Amino acid sequence: MAEILCADLQAFMDAVNQSLNYVMEHEIAEITKDAIFVMVETEVYRKYTPRVYQRQGAYGGLQDRDNMEATYDRVTKTLTVEDVRDDPGTKDWRWRKTGDPENTVADIVENGGPWSWRVHIGPRPFHKPAEDFLIRNGYVDQTLTQEMELNLMGWNY
Repeated sequence: MAEILCADLQAFMDAVNQSLNYVMEHEIAEITKDAIFVMVETEVYRKYTPRVYQRQGAYGGLQDRDNMEATYDRVTKTLTVEDVRDDPGTKDWRWRKTGDPENTVADIVENGGPWSWRVHIGPRPFHKPAEDFLIRNGYVDQTLTQEMELNLMGWNY
């Protein structure tokens, strides 16, 4: 009897973990990208209007979902979503200025520099505000609960 219960419990835990992994890699990653999109608008783009360049927005800029990478660690159940917007034309300059070969345009915006012109805009973080927005409004908990219930609905307890 105990062996049957253990096998059932293991099967249930396997189903829970598969569901959790799927929800984190898909639904939670997508709502996180949505939050980053919104925070780029409010925390970055609305702070000033550039005169030296034209923003690319959702078409190659910070709001472009193709510039957002989601990485999920199935062991620790940790999701990381970050904007990795880069600009090959300024990569060497950024590397010389920061000493970081992986420094991205998103890093410069969040850290407030270094800039190639005289106007100092200052830091405009958007990753942490996006995370705070999702947590404060319960979007992650709601989505996770909803999707897990849907995925496990057919499980026979």
